[in-house]
Amino acid sequence: MRARLLQSTPRSPVNLRPSSPDLTANQREHGSPPKELDCSRVRKPICAELQRHGWFHGPLSCTDAEKRLHKSDPGSFLLRTEAESMFFLSVRGRSSILHVKVIVMPDGRFMLGDSGPTFPCIPDMVQHYIQSPLLFPGEGQVCLQHPVSAVLQ
Repeated sequence: MRARLLQSTPRSPVNLRPSSPDLTANQREHGSPPKELDCSRVRKPICAELQRHGWFHGPLSCTDAEKRLHKSDPGSFLLRTEAESMFFLSVRGRSSILHVKVIVMPDGRFMLGDSGPTFPCIPDMVQHYIQSPLLFPGEGQVCLQHPVSAVLQ
């Protein structure tokens, strides 16, 4: 299930919901989805930096991410790339797995989903969501707790 991140206030849980044609908070506020940088220009240096983090899996399909997260505990997560240039944070909830697109803003900052706080780098974004819970639809709060290593045992 792919999800979008809704606007949140600092220190409150971030609310995830299934994608829908409804307007997100960012669209209501600004009239359109956030403008996104052409990620293909920045992907290579970003991926080189992310290789240091065990939770970065590089190119991985949605299906393969779900296989790696299927038997893991709620709060397990990994970051992956798909379709040549897109980044996704895949997170295990109590009964489902959500895949949330990481948006690269025109100023080079990163945002999880269509709205919310922006971060100077992806590791800072991940660290934020380790400390601030996500709200899964029908499941409640889930913090990123268990990084799933790209090195398969």
